[in-house]
Amino acid sequence: MRIVQILQEIYKYGSSQFVKELYREILNREPDDKGLNNYIEALKKGVKKETILSSFFRSNELFSKLNKSVSNVQHVDLSKKGTIFTRLQLILQRDGDAFIEEFFQEFLNRKPNKKDYSFPLLLRIRSNKDKINVVIFFTKSREFTSLIKFKNKNAVRKPHNITEKITANMVLNKIESHYRKDKNI
Repeated sequence: MRIVQILQEIYKYGSSQFVKELYREILNREPDDKGLNNYIEALKKGVKKETILSSFFRSNELFSKLNKSVSNVQHVDLSKKGTIFTRLQLILQRDGDAFIEEFFQEFLNRKPNKKDYSFPLLLRIRSNKDKINVVIFFTKSREFTSLIKFKNKNAVRKPHNITEKITANMVLNKIESHYRKDKNI
C-alpha cells in the first residue's frame, strides 16, 4: 500500500479514530490525551480533515524524528505494509531522480511526468530538510487532497472556483520561489 492509499483508508474514519491513526502512522506513536482531544475538538468545530492531516506533516515532532532517524533506517521493501513514518524515512534516503520518482508514486500514485522534472528545485534538493519541505507542500496540493478523498464514500466533492485549485505544478512553483528566496538566487 502506498502512502496515499493508507491515508485514503484513514480518511474514512470518524474523528477520534482518524486522529489516532494519524498519530500512529505519521508520528509513529500513540496519541497523548491532550493532543488527541485538541484535534477532535477542532474537527467538531469544523476544521477539515485535510487541515489536520497537513498539521501532522508540518509538525516539528515529525521533522525532528525524521532528521534523527533517517540515517539509521535499514533497507525495507516499500511494497510491504509499514507506517507512513517508516515509508517517509525510506523515501528520504533516496537521492535525485530516485527520490522524485518514489515520492510521486507514494504521494500522488503516479510517475512524475516531464513537466514535473522541469522544475529545477526538484533536481537541486540536497538535504532532508529540502525533501521534507517538498512533502509538506505536496500534502497541501489539490491533486493530493483529491486523491485522499477519492475513495472516501462519505466525502462530498464540491465544485471549486478555478482560483481555489492548488495543483502539484502550483506547489512546485511555490517551492521554487521559496528556494530562491532562501538561497538568494
